[in-house]
Amino acid sequence: MKRTALGCILIFCVCFGLPSCGYKSNNSNKGPTTSGVTPRAFISSSTGTTAGLIIIDATLDRVARKHAVFSAGIQPSLMFRSIDKKVTLVTSPLNLQVQIISNAQEAATASFPIADQTESIMISADNGRAYVAEPNASIFGQAPGIVQVFDIKTTPVQIATIPIPRVHTLIESPNGNRILAFSDNSDVVTMISTSNVGTNTNPLTPIADPLGLLSRPVAGFMNADNTTAWVISCGAECGGTNASVSKIDLGTAMVLPQNVSVVAATTGVISGNTMYVAGTSPTLPCTLSHCGQLSTVDLTSLTVTKTVEITDGFHDRVGVGSNNRVFAGAIGCTNTPPSAPPPQRGCLAIYNTQSDAVIIAPENGDVTGILPIVGRNVVYVIVGNQFKIYDTTTDTILVQTNPLDIVGLAIDVMSPDQ
Repeated sequence: MKRTALGCILIFCVCFGLPSCGYKSNNSNKGPTTSGVTPRAFISSSTGTTAGLIIIDATLDRVARKHAVFSAGIQPSLMFRSIDKKVTLVTSPLNLQVQIISNAQEAATASFPIADQTESIMISADNGRAYVAEPNASIFGQAPGIVQVFDIKTTPVQIATIPIPRVHTLIESPNGNRILAFSDNSDVVTMISTSNVGTNTNPLTPIADPLGLLSRPVAGFMNADNTTAWVISCGAECGGTNASVSKIDLGTAMVLPQNVSVVAATTGVISGNTMYVAGTSPTLPCTLSHCGQLSTVDLTSLTVTKTVEITDGFHDRVGVGSNNRVFAGAIGCTNTPPSAPPPQRGCLAIYNTQSDAVIIAPENGDVTGILPIVGRNVVYVIVGNQFKIYDTTTDTILVQTNPLDIVGLAIDVMSPDQ
């Protein structure tokens, strides 16, 4: 299955719009040890021979004036935050390391090695364990694919290796009792009982699907009371048949009869009782400007209420911003280069759920991060390895008196505070 291209992480020079790249990593005891900023956003980026997380003041849309960047391993990439917002795990694909970040200290406190590349890590509800999905990791006598489990309370140590063929994505229940594992090229969702990990009891239970409703399930969401999961099936785009949204009873570990077909689905986001699902159908006619599909699903009635056309490509980022805007991002889309006649287009679509208007942002490049800022009319986006700030009142790049300029390679953006 095509996912975010980790191979794009090369060594580039990153410079802020400040004199002589005037930030310091603060890896010594000199100067401030934290930014003093809240709310914040972290941007993972590399800076030549060093690398770090850039701290953005999410109120003023500027680089923090103190402790602007801190070390997070060699060329940090994807970021995964704990439920209680205290810890962030950062992948370093170049040397297969995961950094443990204290969000309060704005510093890496430890790290641990992993066996292969990952695009999905879950942190247990008590911050005591990390579960790392590695679809291509070798395991003797079995198909590739493992979940490595680490104790990260103090000095990280591996406590279990769980073989799940081609396991790619993990989602966790709010109470941390269950994890659902999704595998590439598979119609099976596997439930991990976290209390059985590291014991003599098998922690794995395949989710029963008596009606055969799942077709290449790729992602999902669990409800707040830990009883139900909503699962997105990719269908034909991932080599299966029918793209859909299904309901799973976690108590019985079974797919329920409730199911709704969508045009295409590789990712989604829930806002209230609504799920927005994005994907690209391989069977629909494709025009240059709009090739993907964004469906609005009412989870109460499990019905599709609207489908609009968006960009093509493989969608793996979506977020809900203010002013009824949904931001859907893809990788590998059809870009219109700046030298071509207008309109320009890239991999980001902005959908106004009130007017049904869709704007295709002109900025070229893959979308690898989307972060709506709570309580404000801005959304932070990483597009074409550049950090951009979009205004949800205009669906364009935010106009700033002193524009924030981060030049170079940016990979991911997340908030440790919201």
